[in-house]
Amino acid sequence: MKTKINRHIFTQTRFQSNVLSQLGFIVHQYKESGRYQADVSRHGKPMYSFQIDVCKNHKKPQFSADLSALDKSIRGGNERSAAKECCCEPHDSVFELLEGGFGLFYVGSGPGGYSVCTYPIDQKPHAVFDSAVLGDGDMFGITLLRPGQYVFLEQNKKIKAAIEVEEVKPGKTPYVPPDPVYVDNQQLQKSKVIKLRAAQGLIYKASGGESITIELLKPNDDDSDNPELKIAHWSKPSGGSLNGLKAK
Repeated sequence: MKTKINRHIFTQTRFQSNVLSQLGFIVHQYKESGRYQADVSRHGKPMYSFQIDVCKNHKKPQFSADLSALDKSIRGGNERSAAKECCCEPHDSVFELLEGGFGLFYVGSGPGGYSVCTYPIDQKPHAVFDSAVLGDGDMFGITLLRPGQYVFLEQNKKIKAAIEVEEVKPGKTPYVPPDPVYVDNQQLQKSKVIKLRAAQGLIYKASGGESITIELLKPNDDDSDNPELKIAHWSKPSGGSLNGLKAK
């Protein structure tokens, strides 16, 4: 059995909190009970909607929404089927969540380009979460595979920091990426440099009003034809609980 390499995740050099790809995810905590609608866009174009039911009686403290898989299941994932089905039509896709629980939004396949906005159904367009502008406590996570020098930018709060991703050295045992590094704007203003190992996660906790861009400035690898030879292994987010997140 041959493993199919997805070149999207190895060739991407620019990552944005509002343009989710397979290497990124966003987490939002739903503190109040109610029925919410999530509107999903791709490269700025409305695609489809689904619903989130938050209640004190629900048992699930977290849901994981694969935006690319939902795209395929709800509207077929292509322009022809999208033309037949309006993104505003109601759907059967509903995620149940315990009040105070967390919603994880990610992209499980394909080139990505997704953004998401959620709001109480009876209060549109009063958004409680918008990936275009992260709210207080929202988290943006990214996995940088290629070793090299990156820049972390946030224009609204004028945050700028360097990211250094260390190359994986050959060893006798399989490489296991370290635990993710958690940062916020205060830490970035102090240190200015984030040091990671290849495939080690970086999770930024927003204070409100941020839109994140991370860009590769100078890669350390020089084998662009075979990037998989010098890049650490990557696996997409699981549906399990998110480490370090607790409902309040």
